[in-house]
Amino acid sequence: MENAEEIWKFLLRQTIASALPPPGYSKSRPHVWALSLPTGAVHLFQVGTSDIVKEFVTTANYWSARLSKEPLIGGISNMEYGWSDAVINSALVNMDKQRSPPNSSGAPRPSFQSSIRSSIDQQGGIRAKLPADRVHLSDWTPPQQSMVASQLNETDQLKALQNYVKNVEEELQKHNELRPAMMLAFSPRHPNANKAMTNWERKSSYLLREIVKFRTYIDCLHAAEAQKGKIYSSRNDHEDGHDLSAEASPADPCPATLAV
Repeated sequence: MENAEEIWKFLLRQTIASALPPPGYSKSRPHVWALSLPTGAVHLFQVGTSDIVKEFVTTANYWSARLSKEPLIGGISNMEYGWSDAVINSALVNMDKQRSPPNSSGAPRPSFQSSIRSSIDQQGGIRAKLPADRVHLSDWTPPQQSMVASQLNETDQLKALQNYVKNVEEELQKHNELRPAMMLAFSPRHPNANKAMTNWERKSSYLLREIVKFRTYIDCLHAAEAQKGKIYSSRNDHEDGHDLSAEASPADPCPATLAV
């Protein structure tokens, strides 16, 4: 990168870099990597070789991992998106977790939610308006990304990111469990049903993106830690070799200089 010419600058916090898979951007531009910004913008960069692509991607992701501060988890809001206790029956959320034993034919029994849905649909095909149909739903939007640089050292940063990913994975699991109860809370084809499921999909996609991004950060910090260990080990071996050389040649006027 000594010969690189600076043409623009990008803040690497909350970004993620990736190499375009073969054949790259095109056959004439095979060596291209992408930088995804927290705003959703994606910038493509063409370089000369696959090794340079790897160097840029590794370096960008390492500093993203070092500087990105994980968002806060579990924020409380009075906005209704379609899955609060005021809309869904929370008792139904865990109902499908308890698997029913197979019936006499050997096939698994239908879930509690599907049984209720079938019973309702058989009563004329159109449900009466449900309480959740009258609720005002807001559009769910991802939380604001923190652009404050992390002040943690590399070891503590790795622990913080690992803890964040664990929390997001748990939140995603809980979010997935809400879907069956949400489908029962709204009348079919009602605008609120569509809006609630759209909100659900948006949050699910956001949580998945966060898991992928911060797992990438964690992998980069693990790789940097391993590479650092190799460098330190090689340096110690090198210094030990110089020390042995100095002991074998006591007349050497400057063994300390050689050790450095």
